[in-house]
Amino acid sequence: MRNEAVAILDTCVLINLAASGEIADIVSTIRGATFICSAVQKEALFLRDDTEQSKMVPLQVDDVLAIARIRVCDLETEYEEEQFVTLAAELDDGEAMSIAIAANRGMAFASDDQKARRIFTELVPDPQQLHSTSSILKQWATLRSVPPPRLREALHRIGTRARFTPPRRDPNAAWWQQAAG
Repeated sequence: MRNEAVAILDTCVLINLAASGEIADIVSTIRGATFICSAVQKEALFLRDDTEQSKMVPLQVDDVLAIARIRVCDLETEYEEEQFVTLAAELDDGEAMSIAIAANRGMAFASDDQKARRIFTELVPDPQQLHSTSSILKQWATLRSVPPPRLREALHRIGTRARFTPPRRDPNAAWWQQAAG
């Protein structure tokens, strides 16, 4: 695993990608293997219903992982465990475990949480190792030449089912707004 390009997604990114209805195709454009940690697997529980936004529906995480070929990993070393405990004092378990694993194994990390992103960049100062929902979607749209109606529908689903749109400070916010129409 250490010699191949790998990325680990936190809970919010996994939920956003699952909400898109395009997760398998999107994940296939991420270079190398894609992972979530065991804490994310436990945290990713619900999406909003397509037709009734106030209704939450269970996210079938194991099915999503199988369809998208996302692997689950766990803490492997005592140092990762110690770092996880330290990070969990400031972050949700999924973010803390994902960062501990990514930082120690040279993995890229995908998160939309500003605090998690800041902490990751303090540990791993390489900007190429940090991703977000918007950067992953933009890469997918570009690499697959996704037709505008299909892209608009995926972004709409993320907005309604996961209640996510990138914040204005996100470098891809203008692209997202334009693509969402």
